[in-house]
Amino acid sequence: MKQKPWGPFPHFIQDAIKRSALARNRKKTTRQNPFSQRLYALRKAAGLTMVALAEKTGVTASYISLLESGERQPSKEMVYRLAALFFEPDNLIAVEELMALAGIQLSFAEQQVGVQQTYERALEQDPNDFHSFSALVRMLMRQQAFAQAETHILAGMKRFRDAWQLQMLMAQLQLSLDNYAMAASAQHKAIEIYENAMPFLLQESAEQLKPEEQIDLYSNLGIIYFLWGMRTFESYSQAVIEEQQESARQFALDSRKYFTSAQSVYQQALRLNPEDVFLQNEYARICFNIADLSPPEQQTEQWSEVIQQFSKVLNSSAIGVLGISQVREASVFLAHAHSRSKRFEEAHHLLSIMQACHPNEWLPHYARVCFYSLRAQYFAQDKPQKNWRQDMQADLEAGLAVLERVTHLVPRDEITGGLIIYDKDLAFLRKNHQQVVERLCMHRQKNDLKG
Repeated sequence: MKQKPWGPFPHFIQDAIKRSALARNRKKTTRQNPFSQRLYALRKAAGLTMVALAEKTGVTASYISLLESGERQPSKEMVYRLAALFFEPDNLIAVEELMALAGIQLSFAEQQVGVQQTYERALEQDPNDFHSFSALVRMLMRQQAFAQAETHILAGMKRFRDAWQLQMLMAQLQLSLDNYAMAASAQHKAIEIYENAMPFLLQESAEQLKPEEQIDLYSNLGIIYFLWGMRTFESYSQAVIEEQQESARQFALDSRKYFTSAQSVYQQALRLNPEDVFLQNEYARICFNIADLSPPEQQTEQWSEVIQQFSKVLNSSAIGVLGISQVREASVFLAHAHSRSKRFEEAHHLLSIMQACHPNEWLPHYARVCFYSLRAQYFAQDKPQKNWRQDMQADLEAGLAVLERVTHLVPRDEITGGLIIYDKDLAFLRKNHQQVVERLCMHRQKNDLKG
């Protein structure tokens, strides 16, 4: 007798096996991905059904189901809708993280939009909010969007009436025109006007005093000195490339002087609000530039200060308002400060994490090249172990490999081959592999010309 497909089992067992097999055959293979898993977790945490989430985002429940199963990838607009529903408006890191999980790469300009929109929304609610207005202008200045900043400044001169506000706007206007000395003079005058008015305000009512106004005054002066220092630093770099040693030395001294002035002003602002993460981040960057230009005998102390300040930024409970690009740069600067302080293990761990999280970003890779060059130099000078020569060669080879990757990753508007030529952190790498480094620089410069 021919054997039945299900064997000589009792009928009720055969029926159970059949139902189980049919259920398995009906199951679809899921294509869940990091974004779909995150969306499911966010929806559950918010206590929403798929139907409710669909209604709130203007799509169908079946579309939400496809997103959560990984069958469909969202558009950039859809991610923004979801982010607006699940996150606070100023939690830029959460928004950019959701974009990254969806495989959407934001440009630098798009990464700055969130901060700009926060200020613009505040001004829509209160057009006379000078704090948000001046913060918006400073942000545009840092982005070198001078034409846009000038438009805002001219509009502000018609809107605001206080003498110190108008004087501060005049300083910002001079800064947009690259008149740094006039900008600094005008801003000092704005601070003087405000401070002279303080006794009168105290007599009227202590409630009229607003710490954010004083912070704005100091921050504006700080950004003037900072940008003045950066412009002078560009002249220093050009003098180094052209091997004009005396000019380079003077530009370095002037640049450090302006950065030190900015540091002093930001210290005054931080006394008024020590927990302001924007102030902390800008202050840490200024400390970085000062350390980079400091004489050798001050380097250890200066780089320790940089490590302390960037650690404070990255440990801030308000770090979400900075956005991923700012946090990424702060992490890279911290890692580089570790390298400059010969804390190579800390630098290695942090850079490994950064490269894993941002494999296509050039800055973590460039910091890794500097790390290898600096550690190889340390092996050659300090000879910390018997096999120091092998370790030095291994680091030099690794540095060249990463440098080649950098030349393919870096955007044309971010860096040129010239940086590789004059960067003192790469001096040891250039010294030992000059021809290879020059070849990579030429490759980079050719790509710039093609662009």
